[in-house]
Order: sequence, then C-alpha cells, then structure tokens
Amino acid sequence: MARLAWGKANRLAKLLTEQGSYVLLALDHGLSGPMPGLEDVARWVEVASRHRLSGVVLHRGMVPRSPLLGRTGLVLQTFGLPDAGASRLGRVPVASVDDALRLSADAIAIQLKIDGAEPRVVEHVAELVSAADAVGLPVLFMVTVDDPEHADAGRLAFAIRACTELGADLIKVPLPGAGLTPDRLAALKQAILVAAPVLVAGGPLALDLDAQLTLAVSLGFSGACIGRNVFQAERPELVLEQIQERFAH
Repeated sequence: MARLAWGKANRLAKLLTEQGSYVLLALDHGLSGPMPGLEDVARWVEVASRHRLSGVVLHRGMVPRSPLLGRTGLVLQTFGLPDAGASRLGRVPVASVDDALRLSADAIAIQLKIDGAEPRVVEHVAELVSAADAVGLPVLFMVTVDDPEHADAGRLAFAIRACTELGADLIKVPLPGAGLTPDRLAALKQAILVAAPVLVAGGPLALDLDAQLTLAVSLGFSGACIGRNVFQAERPELVLEQIQERFAH
C-alpha cells in the first residue's frame, strides 16, 4: 500500500508547475460539440509544453494525435457525451483506468454534476475512483453546474466537500457568481482549505479574467484548469503567463 501511495504522490507532483501550483490546459471540449479555437488540438498541446504548464486534459482519441508530452502531464478525461445540447451535463463513462495506464496518463478526470446526480452515475464514479486508487492514479473531479456563471458559493462549498468524500485528489469548480454573502464565502474558503487541492474552472471567455483569478487566489484555490479562456483568447500566450503569475508561490 505504501508503494502505491508513493506512486500517486509522485504523479501528483508531476502535475505541479515549477512555482508549486496546478495549471492545466483543458482540451477536452470537442466531444460536446463544435468548439471555436480548438480545431487543432495538437497545436495547443505544443503550446502547453512550451509554456511548461502542469498538464493537459484530453479525451483518449486525441492523445495519439498529439505530440509527445515530455515533462507535461496528461490527465485523461473519462467522462463525456457527444451532445452540444442541454444534456451535456449528463455525461457518461467513455474511458477506463486501463486506458489511462496504456496512454501513460498521470491522472484521470471525472465530470460530475453534484446537484441532481443520478445514482448510477455516482456508482460509475465510485468504481473509477476505486480502480484508479488501486494503481496509484490520481483523480481530478470536474464539477459541472447548470449555470456556471451564477454558481452559488454555498453549493460550491458542498460540492467540494462531496468530491472529497468521494475520493478526489484534485477538484475543479467554477468561481461563485451568486450567494456572495460573507457567511457563504467564509464557508467556501473553509471547504477549500480542508479539501484536496481545488482548481478554478475557466468557463466561457471572460471579459476580466484577471479579476476572476484574483478572487480565486483570495479564496485559496491551488491553481487553474482553463480551456476556452486560453484557446479562444486573442493573445493566448499572455493569458497563460497571467495565470502562471497569479498562482506562483
């Protein structure tokens, strides 16, 4: 058991930047429908490697179509659904722990809707977490919500706790856009403090990403897992530098 624990710790360490934070480039959007800016995934994998990001998040079919990652970590997305419509939140398992090991992944990602999660989905999540833990593979939980731009701070605190209870090693959540009372923000900050490392989700292209990153740092986030705010930005490399600077320790 100790050896497996060491293996998981070593993989998590690989997903840290030189500055000691997690900065992941999410490139797993293509399965949900046409995604402007993500036509050439290999280009963005190369950008991530050049900027020494922690890693990239990919679906398994895009891994062999990408350049070798070298020191850049790979997080294999295990949930998805080829549907650009409203059912995009009801994702299902699309890859296994064996797929992750075969592709030399450093972690797997699970997309989970906390509010109204179906029992069978939670069963799938539990099975994946157990299988990953058995081989020392970290699990990144990606929390999805119906309206990410107006996510409630109190519900996000619960989501973080629920993901920790389910065995998350890393947790990705959107920033709160509602429930911004002192009590709820304090509860969110406390949930982040005692949970597995929490990463801020980028969401749709933001008008003021710097303000969002400032809020994330003040709440205790350990890094970011961002896609559209990079590959849809006018100056993506400047955005990456901004993210890295904000989370430099």
